[in-house]
Amino acid sequence: MIKYIFFDFNGTLIDDIDLCFKLEEEMLDKCNLPRVTKKYYLDNFLFPVKKYYEQIGFDFTKHDFDELSQFFHDEYYARVHQECKLFNGCKELLNKLKEDGFKLIVLSATEINDLHKILKELGIQSVFDGIIGTRDNYGKGKIEFAKEYIEQNNIDVKECISVGDTIHDYEVGKTLNFKSLLISFGHNSREKLETVSKDIFDSYDELYEYIVKNR
Repeated sequence: MIKYIFFDFNGTLIDDIDLCFKLEEEMLDKCNLPRVTKKYYLDNFLFPVKKYYEQIGFDFTKHDFDELSQFFHDEYYARVHQECKLFNGCKELLNKLKEDGFKLIVLSATEINDLHKILKELGIQSVFDGIIGTRDNYGKGKIEFAKEYIEQNNIDVKECISVGDTIHDYEVGKTLNFKSLLISFGHNSREKLETVSKDIFDSYDELYEYIVKNR
């Protein structure tokens, strides 16, 4: 029985793909490195982000990873409010699931204070029963924070599913012993996601129907 749904945030609820890709281009420009295509980004983006940055040409013996991470963080939060919004149908999906009695939890690599602020601005903070963010700005992962939350709230992982948009989200779900569902319109392409899973959905409507049918 499904009782808890753990949602990733970036690329799963909020459409920030274009902003993240633009910031990547700006960082490459700052370091005089060649840009990659958006298709390359969608086919290859991964966590930890440092590994992905190395893959696209950053040499951290020459380029300061902390400085680049701070640049990304500062620019993202200066621009996300104007340039990004929830995916169409996101609020409707969350409200329907809430009305159906599911417990909704955000599990994000976003720093916890920033996460609360953005969720509030987007008008969806109150729909969540739990909000789990990280405690730094370097995208190091979220598994340990999720384990803490599960233990503190006596949650049975057999009653949990996760919803995300990247290979990393799939791996997080599997590590937590959740059924891991993926959407195809986030930070990884469908082709990339298909290398690890068949539970991939092209719309929130498809996702909702699956969850309700398999509850």
